Amino acid sequence: MSALVLVENEVTYGGQYDHWQDLTGVSYQFPNQYRNKILPGRRFVYYRGVRRANHQRGQAEYFGMGRVVAVWRDPSVPESVPKARWHWYCSVEDYVPFPKPVPAKIDRKYLETIPNALGWRTAVRELPTEVFAQILALANLQDLDAETVDETPLSSSPLLAPPLDAVNPRDASGGLDGFIQPHNPARQPSADGTTSSYRRTRQSKHIGDRAEEVVIKWLQAKLEPMLTPSITWVAQQGKTPGWDIEFVNEHGDTVSVEVKGTTGSVFQSVEITMQEWEAAKARREKYWLVLVTACLSSQPTVHLIQDPYGLLANGNLEITPVLWRLRRV
Repeated sequence: MSALVLVENEVTYGGQYDHWQDLTGVSYQFPNQYRNKILPGRRFVYYRGVRRANHQRGQAEYFGMGRVVAVWRDPSVPESVPKARWHWYCSVEDYVPFPKPVPAKIDRKYLETIPNALGWRTAVRELPTEVFAQILALANLQDLDAETVDETPLSSSPLLAPPLDAVNPRDASGGLDGFIQPHNPARQPSADGTTSSYRRTRQSKHIGDRAEEVVIKWLQAKLEPMLTPSITWVAQQGKTPGWDIEFVNEHGDTVSVEVKGTTGSVFQSVEITMQEWEAAKARREKYWLVLVTACLSSQPTVHLIQDPYGLLANGNLEITPVLWRLRRV
């Protein structure tokens, strides 16, 4: 299948389309008219126009790519309304931001052939294979083959992450708001959807390793210089104690750091193994859960959750078993 363009503007003309509830790299909401275009398995590139938040303007550009996974009807829209007014969601995997955004116009010529000005208002557009390949090349992804990109886990390519010395991790602010989305059934595939939001995708290890590298760099900047030599990447040593990184704090106590990463802008939920949760329960305030969003970008955001088991006990988090292992006896 050819690729798509998914428009995700920061703001729109007159604000009449600003209500769409998109989560970059996580999920995309769209009207019924595009239901036959957005199909599981289709690759896409993200596009945004010139309008930016706070009345700013920027270049029209393509800024990332991914793959459609599940598609489901938005249950917040009653089935009784005319079908033309239905809304849909799709979930996204293999999302990667482009190392550099690709301008929509090169040498005064648009990359896409749009018949008229109204065509740029189309939220979901077909993207010819040759234009898709051109966008990849302009994003410095020229080694990827656009003809076989449907079978390629793009996030596993080292081309897609900047050198670690060019990465500047940022501390999150505002608590969990905006970092982990509150549970919203509309944004979750139904039980008969084509995918499970809990399965590990093919690029999971690459994303996890990168997130751990980001957190080590973040710790090196956050801790007192005398403590940084104690930082140990236990996961890289093949150890699985229930955390990925550890260090010794100023009191001589070992702090356990479990890292979770996503290429998207937020987490819809965070997967925790039984071993990790038992470690969190045993170590309490000496157990850190560190979440990294946009972990393949040059400015990933890092959020520290200290004593996640305590937050559960206080009612700030909830935990749900989502996987059972069956074996023959």
